[in-house]
Amino acid sequence: MEKIQRKKSASISTNISQGMINLQIQSVRKNINPNFFKVNDERQQNGLLVFDKKRDFEAQQEEKLVEYSGIRTVTSEKPLKLAWIFDTTDIENLKFKSMILDQGMTEENKSHSLNFNLGKLALSQCPGKKIEKGRDGKRHDRDIFKDIEAYANQGINLIICLLSDSELRSLGLKVPDYELACDRSNVILFKYPIIEMAPPENLEQFHKEVVEVIVKHLLQNKGNVLIHCRGGVGRAGLLACCVLSYFCEFGNFKKIIEFMRKRRDKRCVESRKQEDFVKAYFNFINSQ
Repeated sequence: MEKIQRKKSASISTNISQGMINLQIQSVRKNINPNFFKVNDERQQNGLLVFDKKRDFEAQQEEKLVEYSGIRTVTSEKPLKLAWIFDTTDIENLKFKSMILDQGMTEENKSHSLNFNLGKLALSQCPGKKIEKGRDGKRHDRDIFKDIEAYANQGINLIICLLSDSELRSLGLKVPDYELACDRSNVILFKYPIIEMAPPENLEQFHKEVVEVIVKHLLQNKGNVLIHCRGGVGRAGLLACCVLSYFCEFGNFKKIIEFMRKRRDKRCVESRKQEDFVKAYFNFINSQ
């Protein structure tokens, strides 16, 4: 009699547990866009629910295991896309200033423009984001250590971060983790916070403390440089325009912004104040 009661109790417990799993699975299904995920029913029967994002075979993806109340899901994050603003191949597309060419070429290679000795400059959104809903309407669950490692694998060894620590935290990024990730990948993290939609407060200070740091790093070919703000468009775009003003010959500041919008994003340099700063910096650097 006692054995029968135990069997009934175990059967009821199993049914309740299976019912809870089914309810959880249904809840997860409701919250997942079916256009982006597919359910592996065979794994679901074993109490393990796996969602596989449609694969992008052109980019290596990171897979991360996440647990939801006993149900596991696998989400994938593509490596962050970098917008390369210029590299050595751009010497044929951009008119570099003669003084830059003199500094950037070794004596034995000055007669061969393709041997222009210059690091590469790139823009990107903030790495390591962990937010439920970004401004793009998407959920971001990135790994800062994986993102920085991916940057390093592309030759980036200097990151210019234009976000304050509070902004980084608002994106779910722990500042000590960011610093540790850079340290582990031998990447220099240089922070110079600028208020969103605003230009730097002091032009000459900005030139000496930020632009010249990037210029020297690139000219000495110490490695590639990445600039980022929140989305890698407004503040990062402004700084990239200033670096271009330093390196290249453009007829006017509007052509630099136009170039950046073609290379990076049509929203690059987001506000009128930022455009005015690019104009002021263009005039400043070309009066030297």
